[in-house]
Amino acid sequence: MRCVTTMDKKQLVKLISAFSMADGGLYKKNENGNASFQMNMLTIHDDYIEWTKSVLEELIHVNKTKVANPFKNPQTNLNSRTHPLLTSIHGRIYRDSYKGLDEHIVNNIDWEVLAIFYMADGSLHIDKPNPKKGLVNESINIMLHMKRLSYGDQWFLKKSLKDNLDLEFNINKQFYKGKTYYYLRLRNKDSIKFMDGVRPYIKESFNYKLYDSVRKAPVKGDDIV
Repeated sequence: MRCVTTMDKKQLVKLISAFSMADGGLYKKNENGNASFQMNMLTIHDDYIEWTKSVLEELIHVNKTKVANPFKNPQTNLNSRTHPLLTSIHGRIYRDSYKGLDEHIVNNIDWEVLAIFYMADGSLHIDKPNPKKGLVNESINIMLHMKRLSYGDQWFLKKSLKDNLDLEFNINKQFYKGKTYYYLRLRNKDSIKFMDGVRPYIKESFNYKLYDSVRKAPVKGDDIV
């Protein structure tokens, strides 16, 4: 049964696409069938999970179940029914089995979409001043670890973040278990602008990834991944 829609369709598509490019995913049981949305996330981030669920339920019913695992932190699973709009978004993100980027959404990326990427795949690390290593001032390191993306998609995301939000990222390379991965690292000069931009959209359970520009320290914790 279709839920009553109160959200503008453009905003709905933007958020579902962003959730799907981040920790969520769109899945089709067969080539001709419609897609459903699925996401697994640590239960401590229930505010983000509930937000995702509420957005999806503007379109379709979503089941929310807790996953018990004695060897891992508790997780929550979201699983929606299928819908033609999800199939349309699936076609914009997936190329065969590769989950890439929705070019339309990323080409017009805004702070809300970036905040979703950051909550799902971002990290914050604070380097304290260390004159012995030539580090006079505190250094804020902000990274987007969307490592599944190809170099080409990383470059496209980097360019869009510069064009739309005037944020300068570098593409870094990492080798892990014989494979090459790429991720984005923000230039230190744009760190405060980044934090001020995403802050209004960050859910409380992710506040530990925020940097307090007044206190010059993370909102919670110290070195954050």
